[in-house]
Amino acid sequence: MARCHTRSILSAYKGFLHESDLAIFTEAETSLRITSQIKSLDRMLVALVEDRIVGHARWGGVDADYWPYQVLVHALFIDPDHQRHRAGSALLRECAQEARSSGNDGMMIGAFIDNKPAMEWYARRVIEEAPLQLGSHSYTSAFFAFDDLPALCSRLSGSF
Repeated sequence: MARCHTRSILSAYKGFLHESDLAIFTEAETSLRITSQIKSLDRMLVALVEDRIVGHARWGGVDADYWPYQVLVHALFIDPDHQRHRAGSALLRECAQEARSSGNDGMMIGAFIDNKPAMEWYARRVIEEAPLQLGSHSYTSAFFAFDDLPALCSRLSGSF
């Protein structure tokens, strides 16, 4: 999982993160962070191809009452060699189905505003932009609302 996560970040973020900030994304550091996340109350889901992890998603509740929904997809990463093969759609669909089965009408997801492929793929109502300190620089994240989970699941249907 750490390999997939690191490869995804280095591929997606190399166009806008400073080199010094990209350097903090090592497999060893990522493995420690993911181990900690697995121990949290968040949910984790992986996409497999021939017993190899090619993507993962992590989602859970949020503490802030001002957000429109109390489910946030904290992470959705796909190995660069498996992007555009529907693994991301399958993971996001599973997150949405779980959120819906837990009684939620919608959910949220975040992305760096400079991550153009993610911004275009999510293409939803931006509910907030917020600064995020990463390494020695500040970047801006956008948070999106998925207001209609059945419609999202339908849009993301199909095989992976």
